[in-house]
Amino acid sequence: MNPLVDRFGRRISYLRVSLTDRCNMRCFYCLPFGSSDFVQSEELLDAQELRTIVAAMASRGLTKVRLTGGEPLLRPDIVEIAAGIAEVPGIRDLAISTNALLLKEKAVPLKRAGVRRANVSLDSLDPVKFARITGSTLHKRVLGGIYAALEAGLYPIKINIVALPDLDLHELELFITWAANLKLHLRFIEEMPFGGITGRGPDNQRIRAMIEEITGPLEAVPHDPMKNLVPPHRIPGEAWEIAFISPMSGPFCGDCNRVRLSARGFLKLCLDEDLGIDLRPLVRSGAPEEALAGAVAHSIYYEKPERHHFTDPDFDRAGRAMARIGG
Repeated sequence: MNPLVDRFGRRISYLRVSLTDRCNMRCFYCLPFGSSDFVQSEELLDAQELRTIVAAMASRGLTKVRLTGGEPLLRPDIVEIAAGIAEVPGIRDLAISTNALLLKEKAVPLKRAGVRRANVSLDSLDPVKFARITGSTLHKRVLGGIYAALEAGLYPIKINIVALPDLDLHELELFITWAANLKLHLRFIEEMPFGGITGRGPDNQRIRAMIEEITGPLEAVPHDPMKNLVPPHRIPGEAWEIAFISPMSGPFCGDCNRVRLSARGFLKLCLDEDLGIDLRPLVRSGAPEEALAGAVAHSIYYEKPERHHFTDPDFDRAGRAMARIGG
């Protein structure tokens, strides 16, 4: 059978699975207050349907899956979903992205189910600023979820920090000290134009310069491009890493190896476009694994675009919110 490869020779080995578009936070750049039209429970793919899609794609070379949202831990069957996907032959890496509000209770069951590591969204260590960004006062609960994940053996824990316009030297110092104490990995993500946000936060060249004011020059870390498209860095002598995700100033579309499954079951081929295939009718009609895999491979080959359009000012992405896409 043909592998999952597009017209530009990029092999697709990574699937991000959105389990819900709902969230228990309201980060203004992801799911603003007033958002509606959420996916209804009967529309969501269940644990077996998700496993079927993953198995079909794994038969064509998929090796890595990340569970996302919205907030994936809002799914009451999250552990069942994780366990089913972890058992699929060929899947070597199962991770989760979360805001960690529910992670304290779920960390151990997720680890036992086969989840290996977690990314946690945390844009500020200041509780006041955190509340302004997220609409939540549960800052301590997020930190408790991170500590529970470390104790459960989910490693590495990567902290996703969106580079908002007011990210300053003092806050970077707090993040660096905290990460050094706990051996957390930091990921600085350039603000992208979603949900009415224009993407005007500092670029990662500026963020790196600010960090190096604190740490001195960072050094590159040898890495496998198939596992991490963006090369990580570290402070010399330290084991934990700092990565700069730069979709605005340094796009890495040429090496893209991922697609996304939305909460409605639509296989979205690019973060910035609505190209892809609706898999829910296929999987619910009982399509054989080979037919499902073939439909996915066909869509990827003929429809995955060469690049995103984040820096194209006239590109229409009206009404799109990150939580509806799956991150």
